[in-house]
Amino acid sequence: MMWGAVVQAAPVPDVRVAVDISGSMKQSDPQNLRRPALKLLTGLLPEGSRAGVWTFGQYVNMAVPWGRVTPAWKARARAEADRIHSRGRYTNIEEVIQKAAFNWRRPDPRYARHLVLLTDGKVDIARDAEVDELSRRRVLDELLPQLKAAGVKVHTVALSARVDRELLERLSATTGGWFAEATSAADLQRIFLQMFDKAAPRPSLPIEGNRFEVDDGVKEMTVVVFRRPDDPPLRIHPPDGKAFDEAHAPDTVSWYHEDTYDLVTVRRPATGTWRLATRSDPDNRVLVLTDLALEADPLPANLLVGDPLPVKAWLAEKGRPVTRRDFLDLVQFRVLDRRAPDAPPSEWKLADDGQTEDGKAGDGIYGVVLRDTREAGEHELVIRADGATFQRERRHVFRILPALARLAVVASEGGFELSVQPEILLVEPDSVAVLREDTGEPLPRTGEHVWGLTLPASLAGQPFGVRVKARRLHGKTVEASYTVMLPGAVATHPAGEQSGHGTGAPAAEHPPPAAESENAHAAAPEGHEGDGSETPAPAADHPDEAGETAGTDWTRILMLTLIINLVLAVAGLGGWLLWKRLRRRGQAQDELAMQL
Repeated sequence: MMWGAVVQAAPVPDVRVAVDISGSMKQSDPQNLRRPALKLLTGLLPEGSRAGVWTFGQYVNMAVPWGRVTPAWKARARAEADRIHSRGRYTNIEEVIQKAAFNWRRPDPRYARHLVLLTDGKVDIARDAEVDELSRRRVLDELLPQLKAAGVKVHTVALSARVDRELLERLSATTGGWFAEATSAADLQRIFLQMFDKAAPRPSLPIEGNRFEVDDGVKEMTVVVFRRPDDPPLRIHPPDGKAFDEAHAPDTVSWYHEDTYDLVTVRRPATGTWRLATRSDPDNRVLVLTDLALEADPLPANLLVGDPLPVKAWLAEKGRPVTRRDFLDLVQFRVLDRRAPDAPPSEWKLADDGQTEDGKAGDGIYGVVLRDTREAGEHELVIRADGATFQRERRHVFRILPALARLAVVASEGGFELSVQPEILLVEPDSVAVLREDTGEPLPRTGEHVWGLTLPASLAGQPFGVRVKARRLHGKTVEASYTVMLPGAVATHPAGEQSGHGTGAPAAEHPPPAAESENAHAAAPEGHEGDGSETPAPAADHPDEAGETAGTDWTRILMLTLIINLVLAVAGLGGWLLWKRLRRRGQAQDELAMQL
Protein backbone atom coordinates (compact mmCIF):
# COMPACT_ATOMS: atom_id res chain seq x y z
CA MET A 1 0.00 0.00 0.00
CA MET A 2 2.85 2.39 0.82
CA TRP A 3 4.18 2.08 -2.71
CA GLY A 4 0.80 2.08 -4.44
CA ALA A 5 1.22 5.58 -5.85
CA VAL A 6 4.69 4.72 -7.16
CA VAL A 7 3.85 1.36 -8.66
CA GLN A 8 0.88 2.77 -10.56
CA ALA A 9 1.58 4.39 -13.92
CA ALA A 10 3.01 7.87 -13.47
CA PRO A 11 0.54 10.67 -14.26
CA VAL A 12 0.61 11.74 -17.90
CA PRO A 13 1.64 15.41 -18.32
CA ASP A 14 -1.20 17.60 -19.58
CA VAL A 15 0.31 20.97 -20.49
CA ARG A 16 -1.64 23.97 -21.80
CA VAL A 17 0.32 27.02 -22.97
CA ALA A 18 -1.21 30.52 -23.30
CA VAL A 19 0.86 33.14 -25.18
CA ASP A 20 0.12 36.87 -25.18
CA ILE A 21 -0.01 38.45 -28.69
CA SER A 22 -1.19 41.93 -27.64
CA GLY A 23 0.21 45.01 -29.34
CA SER A 24 2.42 45.89 -26.37
CA MET A 25 4.53 42.85 -27.23
CA LYS A 26 6.05 44.95 -30.02
CA GLN A 27 8.02 46.69 -27.27
CA SER A 28 8.34 43.78 -24.81
CA ASP A 29 9.39 41.23 -27.45
CA PRO A 30 10.47 43.17 -30.57
CA GLN A 31 12.36 40.18 -32.02
CA ASN A 32 9.46 37.81 -31.39
CA LEU A 33 11.55 35.48 -29.23
CA ARG A 34 8.31 33.89 -28.06
CA ARG A 35 8.58 31.77 -31.21
CA PRO A 36 11.82 29.87 -30.43
CA ALA A 37 10.85 29.67 -26.74
CA LEU A 38 7.56 27.98 -27.60
CA LYS A 39 9.32 25.65 -30.04
CA LEU A 40 11.72 24.59 -27.30
CA LEU A 41 8.95 23.83 -24.80
CA THR A 42 6.74 21.93 -27.24
CA GLY A 43 9.74 20.14 -28.74
CA LEU A 44 10.75 18.73 -25.34
CA LEU A 45 7.31 17.42 -24.37
CA PRO A 46 7.38 13.63 -24.25
CA GLU A 47 5.39 11.74 -26.84
CA GLY A 48 2.19 10.39 -25.36
CA SER A 49 1.64 13.43 -23.13
CA ARG A 50 -1.24 15.86 -23.73
CA ALA A 51 -0.79 19.47 -24.75
CA GLY A 52 -2.32 22.47 -26.50
CA VAL A 53 -1.36 26.07 -27.32
CA TRP A 54 -3.58 29.16 -27.19
CA THR A 55 -2.79 32.74 -28.20
CA PHE A 56 -4.71 35.70 -26.82
CA GLY A 57 -5.22 39.42 -27.33
CA GLN A 58 -8.76 40.71 -27.62
CA TYR A 59 -9.76 37.26 -28.83
CA VAL A 60 -8.51 33.79 -27.92
CA ASN A 61 -7.36 31.34 -30.59
CA MET A 62 -6.46 27.66 -30.20
CA ALA A 63 -3.18 27.80 -32.14
CA VAL A 64 -2.35 24.12 -31.63
CA PRO A 65 -5.35 21.90 -30.80
CA TRP A 66 -5.19 20.14 -27.48
CA GLY A 67 -4.46 16.46 -27.90
CA ARG A 68 -1.91 13.69 -27.71
CA VAL A 69 1.69 14.73 -28.36
CA THR A 70 3.05 12.95 -31.44
CA PRO A 71 5.69 13.84 -34.04
CA ALA A 72 2.89 15.32 -36.16
CA TRP A 73 1.65 17.39 -33.20
CA LYS A 74 5.16 18.73 -32.60
CA ALA A 75 5.54 19.62 -36.29
CA ARG A 76 2.30 21.58 -36.18
CA ALA A 77 3.33 23.31 -32.95
CA ARG A 78 6.59 24.35 -34.60
CA ALA A 79 4.75 25.73 -37.64
CA GLU A 80 2.17 27.60 -35.54
CA ALA A 81 4.92 29.14 -33.40
CA ASP A 82 6.16 30.93 -36.51
CA ARG A 83 2.78 32.67 -36.77
CA ILE A 84 2.95 34.34 -33.36
CA HIS A 85 2.57 38.10 -33.78
CA SER A 86 1.95 41.26 -31.73
CA ARG A 87 -1.22 42.66 -33.28
CA GLY A 88 -3.77 41.92 -30.55
CA ARG A 89 -5.77 44.88 -29.26
CA TYR A 90 -6.43 43.86 -25.67
CA THR A 91 -5.17 41.29 -23.10
CA ASN A 92 -8.03 38.91 -22.33
CA ILE A 93 -6.49 36.83 -19.55
CA GLU A 94 -9.85 35.70 -18.21
CA GLU A 95 -11.03 34.17 -21.48
CA VAL A 96 -7.74 32.42 -22.30
CA ILE A 97 -7.76 30.71 -18.90
CA GLN A 98 -11.37 29.64 -19.42
CA LYS A 99 -10.69 28.19 -22.86
CA ALA A 100 -7.37 26.54 -22.01
CA ALA A 101 -8.96 24.85 -18.96
CA PHE A 102 -12.10 23.85 -20.88
CA ASN A 103 -12.21 20.24 -19.61
CA TRP A 104 -10.52 20.67 -16.23
CA ARG A 105 -13.58 20.35 -14.04
CA ARG A 106 -12.49 17.92 -11.31
CA PRO A 107 -9.25 16.21 -10.23
CA ASP A 108 -7.99 13.29 -12.30
CA PRO A 109 -5.02 11.32 -10.91
CA ARG A 110 -4.22 10.03 -14.40
CA TYR A 111 -2.90 13.45 -15.45
CA ALA A 112 -0.44 16.04 -14.13
CA ARG A 113 -2.12 19.29 -15.13
CA HIS A 114 -0.13 22.44 -15.87
CA LEU A 115 -1.06 25.80 -17.36
CA VAL A 116 1.76 28.06 -18.59
CA LEU A 117 0.67 31.71 -18.97
CA LEU A 118 2.97 34.26 -20.65
CA THR A 119 1.95 37.92 -20.67
CA ASP A 120 3.44 41.41 -20.55
CA GLY A 121 0.34 43.19 -19.29
CA LYS A 122 -2.70 43.06 -17.10
CA VAL A 123 -6.37 42.18 -17.51
CA ASP A 124 -7.49 44.50 -20.32
CA ILE A 125 -10.71 43.68 -22.16
CA ALA A 126 -12.31 47.12 -22.62
CA ARG A 127 -11.71 50.83 -22.37
CA ASP A 128 -13.65 50.84 -19.11
CA ALA A 129 -11.45 50.33 -16.03
CA GLU A 130 -14.44 49.04 -14.06
CA VAL A 131 -15.07 46.31 -16.65
CA ASP A 132 -11.40 45.29 -16.47
CA GLU A 133 -11.51 45.14 -12.68
CA LEU A 134 -14.61 42.93 -12.74
CA SER A 135 -12.84 40.55 -15.12
CA ARG A 136 -9.78 40.49 -12.85
CA ARG A 137 -11.96 39.70 -9.83
CA ARG A 138 -13.54 36.79 -11.69
CA VAL A 139 -10.09 35.41 -12.43
CA LEU A 140 -9.16 35.48 -8.74
CA ASP A 141 -12.50 34.67 -7.13
CA GLU A 142 -13.90 32.13 -9.60
CA LEU A 143 -11.30 30.71 -11.98
CA LEU A 144 -8.43 30.41 -9.49
CA PRO A 145 -10.38 28.28 -6.96
CA GLN A 146 -11.60 26.07 -9.81
CA LEU A 147 -8.07 25.51 -11.09
CA LYS A 148 -6.79 24.68 -7.61
CA ALA A 149 -9.66 22.27 -6.96
CA ALA A 150 -8.95 20.52 -10.28
CA GLY A 151 -5.30 19.98 -9.33
CA VAL A 152 -3.93 22.42 -11.90
CA LYS A 153 -0.56 24.11 -11.35
CA VAL A 154 -0.40 27.53 -12.98
CA HIS A 155 3.04 28.71 -14.05
CA THR A 156 3.22 32.39 -14.98
CA VAL A 157 5.79 34.43 -16.89
CA ALA A 158 5.93 38.22 -16.59
CA LEU A 159 7.58 39.97 -19.53
CA SER A 160 7.46 43.67 -18.59
CA ALA A 161 7.37 46.07 -15.67
CA ARG A 162 3.77 46.93 -16.61
CA VAL A 163 2.52 43.45 -15.85
CA ASP A 164 -0.02 42.78 -13.09
CA ARG A 165 2.59 41.07 -10.95
CA GLU A 166 0.28 40.43 -8.02
CA LEU A 167 -2.22 38.64 -10.24
CA LEU A 168 0.44 36.38 -11.74
CA GLU A 169 2.03 35.67 -8.37
CA ARG A 170 -1.31 34.70 -6.85
CA LEU A 171 -2.16 32.39 -9.74
CA SER A 172 1.12 30.53 -9.41
CA ALA A 173 1.55 30.56 -5.62
CA THR A 174 -2.01 29.46 -4.83
CA THR A 175 -1.78 26.47 -7.18
CA GLY A 176 1.81 25.49 -6.31
CA GLY A 177 3.16 26.70 -9.65
CA TRP A 178 6.20 28.76 -10.59
CA PHE A 179 6.30 32.52 -11.17
CA ALA A 180 9.13 33.77 -13.36
CA GLU A 181 10.02 37.33 -14.32
CA ALA A 182 11.87 37.82 -17.59
CA THR A 183 14.13 40.85 -17.58
CA SER A 184 14.07 40.69 -21.38
CA ALA A 185 12.59 38.52 -24.10
CA ALA A 186 15.99 36.84 -24.44
CA ASP A 187 15.30 35.11 -21.09
CA LEU A 188 12.19 33.38 -22.39
CA GLN A 189 13.86 30.26 -23.75
CA ARG A 190 15.60 29.43 -20.47
CA ILE A 191 12.44 30.26 -18.53
CA PHE A 192 10.42 27.94 -20.76
CA LEU A 193 13.01 25.24 -20.05
CA GLN A 194 12.28 25.79 -16.33
CA MET A 195 8.58 25.47 -17.11
CA PHE A 196 9.26 22.17 -18.86
CA ASP A 197 11.14 20.93 -15.78
CA LYS A 198 8.07 21.80 -13.69
CA ALA A 199 5.43 20.41 -16.02
CA ALA A 200 6.98 17.32 -17.65
CA PRO A 201 10.27 16.47 -15.92
CA ARG A 202 12.44 13.82 -17.53
CA PRO A 203 15.52 12.02 -16.20
CA SER A 204 18.77 13.54 -17.36
CA LEU A 205 22.47 12.79 -17.41
CA PRO A 206 25.00 15.06 -15.66
CA ILE A 207 27.28 17.09 -17.93
CA GLU A 208 30.79 17.70 -16.60
CA GLY A 209 33.21 19.68 -18.72
CA ASN A 210 30.95 19.22 -21.76
CA ARG A 211 31.19 15.42 -21.33
CA PHE A 212 28.52 12.95 -20.24
CA GLU A 213 28.28 9.19 -19.82
CA VAL A 214 25.61 7.16 -21.61
CA ASP A 215 24.82 3.73 -20.11
CA ASP A 216 23.14 0.77 -21.76
CA GLY A 217 19.83 1.62 -20.09
CA VAL A 218 19.38 4.75 -22.21
CA LYS A 219 17.04 4.12 -25.14
CA GLU A 220 16.97 7.69 -26.43
CA MET A 221 18.51 11.02 -25.47
CA THR A 222 17.68 14.62 -26.29
CA VAL A 223 20.54 17.10 -26.05
CA VAL A 224 19.68 20.75 -25.39
CA VAL A 225 22.59 23.11 -26.09
CA PHE A 226 22.23 26.87 -25.70
CA ARG A 227 24.40 29.00 -27.96
CA ARG A 228 25.08 32.54 -29.08
CA PRO A 229 24.24 33.56 -32.65
CA ASP A 230 27.95 34.01 -33.48
CA ASP A 231 29.03 30.64 -31.99
CA PRO A 232 30.40 28.06 -34.45
CA PRO A 233 28.07 25.15 -35.31
CA LEU A 234 27.68 22.51 -32.62
CA ARG A 235 29.61 19.26 -33.13
CA ILE A 236 28.89 16.14 -31.12
CA HIS A 237 31.57 13.52 -30.47
CA PRO A 238 30.16 10.02 -29.74
CA PRO A 239 32.24 7.33 -27.99
CA ASP A 240 33.59 6.00 -31.31
CA GLY A 241 35.12 9.41 -32.03
CA LYS A 242 33.27 10.04 -35.31
CA ALA A 243 32.06 13.59 -34.70
CA PHE A 244 29.01 14.91 -36.52
CA ASP A 245 27.14 18.18 -36.89
CA GLU A 246 23.70 19.09 -38.22
CA ALA A 247 24.74 18.72 -41.85
CA HIS A 248 26.33 15.28 -41.34
CA ALA A 249 24.10 13.73 -38.68
CA PRO A 250 23.46 9.94 -38.80
CA ASP A 251 20.02 8.57 -39.64
CA THR A 252 19.38 7.92 -35.94
CA VAL A 253 19.64 11.65 -35.17
CA SER A 254 16.94 14.34 -35.41
CA TRP A 255 18.36 17.85 -35.28
CA TYR A 256 16.49 21.14 -34.83
CA HIS A 257 18.49 24.37 -34.91
CA GLU A 258 17.71 27.92 -33.79
CA ASP A 259 20.07 30.87 -33.52
CA THR A 260 20.09 30.50 -29.75
CA TYR A 261 19.89 26.74 -29.19
CA ASP A 262 20.16 23.27 -30.74
CA LEU A 263 17.77 20.44 -29.96
CA VAL A 264 19.28 17.07 -30.92
CA THR A 265 17.52 13.72 -30.38
CA VAL A 266 19.59 10.54 -30.71
CA ARG A 267 17.85 7.16 -30.87
CA ARG A 268 19.70 4.13 -29.45
CA PRO A 269 22.79 6.14 -28.47
CA ALA A 270 26.07 4.28 -28.08
CA THR A 271 27.24 3.62 -24.54
CA GLY A 272 30.32 5.44 -23.31
CA THR A 273 31.60 9.00 -23.06
CA TRP A 274 30.05 11.64 -25.32
CA ARG A 275 31.46 15.14 -25.78
CA LEU A 276 29.90 18.42 -26.89
CA ALA A 277 32.19 20.70 -28.91
CA THR A 278 30.65 23.97 -27.85
CA ARG A 279 30.77 26.66 -25.21
CA SER A 280 29.79 25.39 -21.76
CA ASP A 281 26.45 26.53 -20.39
CA PRO A 282 24.88 25.56 -17.03
CA ASP A 283 21.47 25.18 -18.70
CA ASN A 284 22.61 22.59 -21.25
CA ARG A 285 20.82 19.27 -20.77
CA VAL A 286 20.91 15.62 -21.79
CA LEU A 287 17.37 14.31 -21.27
CA VAL A 288 16.96 10.55 -21.55
CA LEU A 289 14.31 7.94 -22.14
CA THR A 290 15.14 5.01 -19.89
CA ASP A 291 13.60 2.31 -17.74
CA LEU A 292 15.87 3.33 -14.85
CA ALA A 293 14.73 6.74 -13.67
CA LEU A 294 15.51 8.96 -10.70
CA GLU A 295 12.31 9.99 -8.96
CA ALA A 296 11.76 12.57 -6.22
CA ASP A 297 8.99 13.96 -4.06
CA PRO A 298 7.50 17.28 -5.24
CA LEU A 299 9.41 20.27 -3.91
CA PRO A 300 8.03 23.74 -3.09
CA ALA A 301 8.57 26.64 -5.47
CA ASN A 302 8.94 29.29 -2.75
CA LEU A 303 10.52 29.22 0.71
CA LEU A 304 11.04 31.72 3.51
CA VAL A 305 14.54 32.29 4.84
CA GLY A 306 15.15 29.61 7.45
CA ASP A 307 12.54 27.15 6.17
CA PRO A 308 13.73 23.52 6.23
CA LEU A 309 13.67 21.80 2.84
CA PRO A 310 13.20 18.01 2.97
CA VAL A 311 14.40 16.13 -0.11
CA LYS A 312 13.40 12.53 -0.88
CA ALA A 313 14.60 10.60 -3.91
CA TRP A 314 14.71 7.03 -5.15
CA LEU A 315 15.53 5.00 -8.23
CA ALA A 316 12.63 3.40 -10.09
CA GLU A 317 12.82 0.71 -12.74
CA LYS A 318 9.76 0.63 -15.00
CA GLY A 319 7.89 2.58 -12.34
CA ARG A 320 8.79 0.29 -9.44
CA PRO A 321 11.20 1.43 -6.70
CA VAL A 322 14.55 -0.31 -6.67
CA THR A 323 15.17 -1.93 -3.28
CA ARG A 324 17.98 -4.43 -4.03
CA ARG A 325 20.72 -3.68 -1.53
CA ASP A 326 23.49 -5.19 -3.69
CA PHE A 327 22.57 -2.62 -6.34
CA LEU A 328 21.86 0.39 -4.12
CA ASP A 329 25.04 -0.09 -2.09
CA LEU A 330 26.93 0.96 -5.23
CA VAL A 331 24.86 4.13 -5.69
CA GLN A 332 25.57 7.49 -4.08
CA PHE A 333 22.66 9.90 -3.73
CA ARG A 334 23.47 13.56 -3.30
CA VAL A 335 21.89 16.96 -3.76
CA LEU A 336 23.59 20.16 -4.93
CA ASP A 337 22.33 23.71 -4.41
CA ARG A 338 23.50 25.97 -7.20
CA ARG A 339 23.13 29.64 -6.26
CA ALA A 340 25.23 31.11 -9.08
CA PRO A 341 26.65 29.51 -12.25
CA ASP A 342 30.23 30.52 -11.45
CA ALA A 343 30.17 29.58 -7.75
CA PRO A 344 30.81 26.09 -6.35
CA PRO A 345 27.53 24.49 -5.25
CA SER A 346 26.70 23.42 -1.73
CA GLU A 347 26.41 19.64 -1.48
CA TRP A 348 24.66 17.15 0.83
CA LYS A 349 24.44 13.36 0.83
CA LEU A 350 21.12 11.56 1.03
CA ALA A 351 20.76 8.54 3.33
CA ASP A 352 18.38 5.59 3.65
CA ASP A 353 18.68 5.24 7.43
CA GLY A 354 15.19 6.14 8.56
CA GLN A 355 16.55 9.12 10.50
CA THR A 356 16.61 11.83 7.82
CA GLU A 357 12.87 11.91 7.07
CA ASP A 358 13.43 9.40 4.27
CA GLY A 359 10.91 6.89 5.60
CA LYS A 360 11.88 3.43 6.75
CA ALA A 361 15.53 2.37 6.84
CA GLY A 362 16.45 0.18 3.90
CA ASP A 363 13.27 0.87 1.89
CA GLY A 364 15.12 2.38 -1.07
CA ILE A 365 14.04 5.97 -0.34
CA TYR A 366 16.91 8.35 0.34
CA GLY A 367 16.46 11.65 2.09
CA VAL A 368 18.04 14.70 3.64
CA VAL A 369 16.69 17.89 5.20
CA LEU A 370 18.38 21.08 4.02
CA ARG A 371 18.37 23.61 6.84
CA ASP A 372 20.92 26.13 5.60
CA THR A 373 18.32 28.07 3.60
CA ARG A 374 19.40 31.57 4.57
CA GLU A 375 20.55 32.93 1.22
CA ALA A 376 17.65 34.75 -0.41
CA GLY A 377 17.22 34.58 -4.17
CA GLU A 378 16.72 31.95 -6.84
CA HIS A 379 18.36 28.57 -6.42
CA GLU A 380 18.64 25.46 -8.55
CA LEU A 381 18.54 22.14 -6.73
CA VAL A 382 20.19 19.22 -8.55
CA ILE A 383 19.41 15.74 -7.22
CA ARG A 384 21.90 13.20 -8.50
CA ALA A 385 22.37 9.41 -8.32
CA ASP A 386 25.84 8.12 -9.21
CA GLY A 387 26.10 4.37 -9.74
CA ALA A 388 28.93 2.13 -10.81
CA THR A 389 27.79 2.15 -14.45
CA PHE A 390 25.23 4.97 -14.71
CA GLN A 391 24.29 8.49 -13.64
CA ARG A 392 20.91 10.17 -13.32
CA GLU A 393 19.84 13.62 -12.18
CA ARG A 394 16.79 15.85 -11.70
CA ARG A 395 16.63 19.64 -11.43
CA HIS A 396 14.35 21.90 -9.47
CA VAL A 397 14.35 25.71 -9.48
CA PHE A 398 13.05 27.48 -6.39
CA ARG A 399 13.40 30.81 -4.62
CA ILE A 400 14.03 31.83 -1.03
CA LEU A 401 12.32 35.05 0.08
CA PRO A 402 13.86 37.09 2.91
CA ALA A 403 10.65 38.09 4.70
CA LEU A 404 6.91 37.52 4.97
CA ALA A 405 6.23 41.12 4.02
CA ARG A 406 7.79 44.11 2.32
CA LEU A 407 7.95 47.37 4.28
CA ALA A 408 8.47 50.83 2.83
CA VAL A 409 8.67 54.28 4.43
CA VAL A 410 8.42 57.50 2.45
CA ALA A 411 8.51 61.06 3.72
CA SER A 412 5.24 62.99 3.39
CA GLU A 413 3.99 66.40 4.33
CA GLY A 414 4.18 66.55 8.10
CA GLY A 415 5.46 63.02 8.67
CA PHE A 416 5.99 59.61 7.10
CA GLU A 417 3.89 57.05 5.26
CA LEU A 418 4.53 53.44 6.27
CA SER A 419 3.25 50.64 4.03
CA VAL A 420 3.32 46.87 4.63
CA GLN A 421 2.72 44.44 1.78
CA PRO A 422 2.73 40.66 2.36
CA GLU A 423 4.62 38.35 0.02
CA ILE A 424 1.89 36.80 -2.10
CA LEU A 425 4.24 33.93 -2.96
CA LEU A 426 4.36 32.90 0.72
CA VAL A 427 1.07 33.70 2.42
CA GLU A 428 -2.64 33.70 1.84
CA PRO A 429 -3.41 37.41 1.40
CA ASP A 430 -6.79 37.31 3.13
CA SER A 431 -5.23 35.84 6.28
CA VAL A 432 -2.85 38.76 6.90
CA ALA A 433 -3.09 41.05 9.92
CA VAL A 434 -0.60 43.84 10.65
CA LEU A 435 -0.30 45.28 14.18
CA ARG A 436 1.68 48.08 15.78
CA GLU A 437 4.37 46.58 17.97
CA ASP A 438 4.07 49.33 20.60
CA THR A 439 0.30 49.38 21.12
CA GLY A 440 -0.95 46.21 19.45
CA GLU A 441 -3.44 48.22 17.39
CA PRO A 442 -4.12 46.93 13.86
CA LEU A 443 -2.97 48.92 10.86
CA PRO A 444 -5.74 49.77 8.38
CA ARG A 445 -5.74 48.44 4.84
CA THR A 446 -4.82 51.15 2.38
CA GLY A 447 -5.08 49.14 -0.83
CA GLU A 448 -5.39 45.65 -2.22
CA HIS A 449 -3.29 43.56 0.17
CA VAL A 450 -1.49 46.67 1.46
CA TRP A 451 -1.59 47.94 5.06
CA GLY A 452 -0.45 51.44 5.95
CA LEU A 453 -0.08 54.10 8.60
CA THR A 454 0.75 57.82 8.75
CA LEU A 455 3.44 58.56 11.35
CA PRO A 456 4.21 62.02 12.77
CA ALA A 457 7.41 63.89 11.94
CA SER A 458 8.32 63.83 15.63
CA LEU A 459 9.34 60.18 15.19
CA ALA A 460 12.10 61.07 12.72
CA GLY A 461 15.22 59.01 13.29
CA GLN A 462 13.47 56.57 15.60
CA PRO A 463 12.72 52.86 15.12
CA PHE A 464 9.15 51.75 14.52
CA GLY A 465 8.01 48.15 14.83
CA VAL A 466 5.14 46.16 13.40
CA ARG A 467 4.03 42.54 13.80
CA VAL A 468 2.73 40.58 10.84
CA LYS A 469 0.44 37.59 11.34
CA ALA A 470 -0.49 35.36 8.41
CA ARG A 471 -1.24 31.84 7.28
CA ARG A 472 1.34 30.24 5.02
CA LEU A 473 0.20 28.61 1.78
CA HIS A 474 0.84 25.19 3.32
CA GLY A 475 -1.66 26.01 6.08
CA LYS A 476 0.59 26.81 9.05
CA THR A 477 0.32 30.16 10.79
CA VAL A 478 3.26 32.47 11.36
CA GLU A 479 4.03 35.67 13.20
CA ALA A 480 7.03 37.91 12.61
CA SER A 481 8.21 41.25 13.94
CA TYR A 482 9.88 43.90 11.79
CA THR A 483 11.51 47.18 12.70
CA VAL A 484 12.27 50.03 10.34
CA MET A 485 14.25 53.17 11.09
CA LEU A 486 12.34 56.28 10.10
CA PRO A 487 14.42 58.78 8.08
CA GLY A 488 16.20 61.45 10.06
CA ALA A 489 19.67 62.15 11.54
CA VAL A 490 20.33 60.41 14.84
CA ALA A 491 23.59 60.68 16.79
CA THR A 492 23.72 56.95 17.49
CA HIS A 493 23.34 56.06 13.82
CA PRO A 494 25.98 57.81 11.72
CA ALA A 495 25.28 58.56 8.08
CA GLY A 496 25.49 55.46 5.91
CA GLU A 497 24.78 53.01 8.75
CA GLN A 498 21.65 50.85 8.55
CA SER A 499 19.61 50.30 11.69
CA GLY A 500 16.95 47.66 12.12
CA HIS A 501 16.34 44.80 14.51
CA GLY A 502 13.73 42.44 15.90
CA THR A 503 14.31 41.75 19.58
CA GLY A 504 17.78 43.09 20.04
CA ALA A 505 19.58 41.10 17.32
CA PRO A 506 21.87 43.49 15.42
CA ALA A 507 21.29 43.91 11.72
CA ALA A 508 24.03 42.84 9.33
CA GLU A 509 26.05 45.74 7.98
CA HIS A 510 25.60 46.55 4.30
CA PRO A 511 25.25 49.64 2.08
CA PRO A 512 21.94 51.40 2.83
CA PRO A 513 19.10 51.24 0.31
CA ALA A 514 17.46 54.33 -1.15
CA ALA A 515 15.49 56.15 1.50
CA GLU A 516 12.22 55.86 -0.44
CA SER A 517 12.59 52.39 -1.94
CA GLU A 518 9.19 50.70 -2.14
CA ASN A 519 10.75 47.30 -2.83
CA ALA A 520 12.83 47.06 0.33
CA HIS A 521 12.05 44.13 2.60
CA ALA A 522 11.53 44.48 6.30
CA ALA A 523 14.46 44.36 8.62
CA ALA A 524 15.23 41.37 10.81
CA PRO A 525 12.11 39.20 11.09
CA GLU A 526 11.63 37.10 14.18
CA GLY A 527 8.61 35.01 15.01
CA HIS A 528 7.18 31.53 14.95
CA GLU A 529 4.96 29.21 13.00
CA GLY A 530 1.76 27.95 14.59
CA ASP A 531 3.34 24.57 15.35
CA GLY A 532 6.77 25.90 16.24
CA SER A 533 8.40 23.98 13.38
CA GLU A 534 9.37 26.94 11.23
CA THR A 535 11.14 30.03 12.43
CA PRO A 536 12.32 32.91 10.23
CA ALA A 537 16.05 33.45 10.58
CA PRO A 538 17.20 36.18 13.00
CA ALA A 539 18.57 39.42 11.67
CA ALA A 540 22.17 38.44 12.31
CA ASP A 541 21.83 35.56 9.80
CA HIS A 542 20.97 37.63 6.73
CA PRO A 543 21.19 41.24 5.56
CA ASP A 544 18.57 43.69 6.75
CA GLU A 545 16.84 44.86 3.59
CA ALA A 546 14.14 47.22 4.74
CA GLY A 547 15.15 49.71 7.41
CA GLU A 548 15.45 53.26 6.16
CA THR A 549 18.74 55.11 6.18
CA ALA A 550 19.32 56.97 9.44
CA GLY A 551 21.75 59.56 8.20
CA THR A 552 22.24 63.08 6.87
CA ASP A 553 19.54 64.46 4.58
CA TRP A 554 21.93 65.61 1.83
CA THR A 555 19.13 66.84 -0.41
CA ARG A 556 17.96 69.30 2.24
CA ILE A 557 21.52 70.44 2.95
CA LEU A 558 22.16 70.98 -0.75
CA MET A 559 18.98 73.02 -1.16
CA LEU A 560 19.80 75.16 1.89
CA THR A 561 23.34 75.71 0.59
CA LEU A 562 22.04 76.82 -2.81
CA ILE A 563 19.53 79.20 -1.21
CA ILE A 564 22.14 80.73 1.11
CA ASN A 565 24.59 81.19 -1.77
CA LEU A 566 21.86 82.80 -3.86
CA VAL A 567 20.96 85.22 -1.04
CA LEU A 568 24.63 86.09 -0.55
CA ALA A 569 25.06 86.61 -4.28
CA VAL A 570 22.03 88.93 -4.48
CA ALA A 571 23.19 90.83 -1.39
CA GLY A 572 26.69 91.14 -2.80
CA LEU A 573 25.40 92.41 -6.13
CA GLY A 574 23.15 94.94 -4.39
CA GLY A 575 26.00 96.17 -2.21
CA TRP A 576 28.30 96.56 -5.21
CA LEU A 577 25.64 98.54 -7.14
CA LEU A 578 25.02 100.77 -4.09
CA TRP A 579 28.76 101.37 -3.68
CA LYS A 580 29.09 102.37 -7.35
CA ARG A 581 26.15 104.74 -7.03
CA LEU A 582 27.55 106.41 -3.90
CA ARG A 583 30.97 106.62 -5.52
CA ARG A 584 29.54 108.37 -8.57
CA ARG A 585 27.63 110.82 -6.34
CA GLY A 586 30.81 111.57 -4.38
CA GLN A 587 32.74 112.19 -7.60
CA ALA A 588 30.00 114.52 -8.87
CA GLN A 589 30.05 116.54 -5.64
CA ASP A 590 33.85 116.81 -5.81
CA GLU A 591 33.69 118.09 -9.40
CA LEU A 592 31.04 120.65 -8.44
CA ALA A 593 33.12 121.84 -5.54
CA MET A 594 36.18 122.31 -7.82
CA GLN A 595 34.12 124.35 -10.29
CA LEU A 596 32.92 126.66 -7.55
